[in-house]
Amino acid sequence: MRPTCDISKTAALKFVVLLGTVSLFADVTYEGAQESVVRAAVADMVPVHKLGLAFGVLNTVYGLFWFGGSVLMGVLYDFSLVTLIGFSVVIQLAAVPMLILAKLHWLPSKTAPGEKEGA
Repeated sequence: MRPTCDISKTAALKFVVLLGTVSLFADVTYEGAQESVVRAAVADMVPVHKLGLAFGVLNTVYGLFWFGGSVLMGVLYDFSLVTLIGFSVVIQLAAVPMLILAKLHWLPSKTAPGEKEGA
């Protein structure tokens, strides 16, 4: 005897289309924000005469790590879904201290010009 489900095919299709639309919107929003923020940050940190080189290095490194991460995630998925999830969580948590260090290193202090820190 097959188990029955109360969800109609139409309702399931509507849900899948809605989920796909929301996912697409979220991805486009994330990518648009990330790309513009990263490019603006690089433009602020690098001298004008080295911008081409900086963007080339940035996109090369980004692409290589994206590819390597995708390959590794595929291998982990073939090995074990639990291992893949664990790896993803660990990598995301490891990024938090890196973001904090980047913030401390690149953001200027809130000290007024000419004023000493701690005064």
